[in-house]
Amino acid sequence: MIETRPLLSMFLTALLVVTMSGCDTFDNPLRWEQSPIADDLIGTWKEAEGNAGLQAKVSRTDDKTLGFEVTSPEERRTTFLGNVINAGSVHVLQVRMDSYKEFDNDGESSADPATGFYFLRIAPSPPNRVKVHDLDVDTMGRVAERELAASDLTIAEEAYARCLRDSIRDRIWKKALLAGLLSEQEAEAIQRQSAKSPEAGIDPYPDMARLRTCVAHRLPSESLEQLFLEHADEVFSGETSVFVRE
Repeated sequence: MIETRPLLSMFLTALLVVTMSGCDTFDNPLRWEQSPIADDLIGTWKEAEGNAGLQAKVSRTDDKTLGFEVTSPEERRTTFLGNVINAGSVHVLQVRMDSYKEFDNDGESSADPATGFYFLRIAPSPPNRVKVHDLDVDTMGRVAERELAASDLTIAEEAYARCLRDSIRDRIWKKALLAGLLSEQEAEAIQRQSAKSPEAGIDPYPDMARLRTCVAHRLPSESLEQLFLEHADEVFSGETSVFVRE
């Protein structure tokens, strides 16, 4: 699995994978029907604000899937597949991370395939404009806890254990990096040594926030659908990009 963080806005600001951790892709897809605006996205777009020269070509690959090719001013190219789906007035681009490829200037793919899904809210803004709203994953974690904590929701024990391991590993590597060490064995040695020190400690609140966010990425489809439909404005409150048709 590649390491990634929130995808750079639709088309590069949200869809260029930079340094995403495994917790930043979602395990489960939405099960909504294809959105009626899907065909409206077919064509060539450019970002109206921000990344001048960024171009995105959208084509249909089959009756449910769109193909995206994004080219930056530096001629870097990114391709991926996605499904534009909706429930009510909420339209979402569901990115298939196993299809995501980033190419360097020599045309070589520079990343291993990821797994899972990522979501962006799509809002048509006539004439010939579209707004793309990225997730605010920290907010989503808080909303998920608020709305689902009293429910009968469960996630797989292995998935929860993975979140715990990721949180611990994050602390280990921070210690290793600060010490200028490179190997995992050395990082673990630092953790063991720190644990023996009376000054050793953990700031629990950032750890709790990371764990909450990681759990949100493990939610089953039904819970994701509930959060996105009932709290779309709150959870899709990250960066907004505007694209115009060329």
